Amino acid sequence: MSVKPVNLHSVTAVGTAKEALYALKDIFEARDKARLVQRIPELSNLKKGGDENIIKHRSCAKGILRELSILGHKVDENTRVLQTLSGLHAEIE
Repeated sequence: MSVKPVNLHSVTAVGTAKEALYALKDIFEARDKARLVQRIPELSNLKKGGDENIIKHRSCAKGILRELSILGHKVDENTRVLQTLSGLHAEIE
């Protein structure tokens, strides 16, 4: 098994393989929570750029939504639509 140097101390500081597995699990759960806290505002603040087409804008939103889903944060359909539409310019309305 390969462990990054930053996580090596957490794994080697324990006595058994089971404890090492739990230590790694805690590390990755904390990383996932931090990523979730970062991505939710990114979705809310996602705005369509002036020269960006709507397909690219929607693709960015879908990528963030997909990652949120992988991290265990389900976003309902109404919220997805509202957040995507809120990022569009007034000229599209």
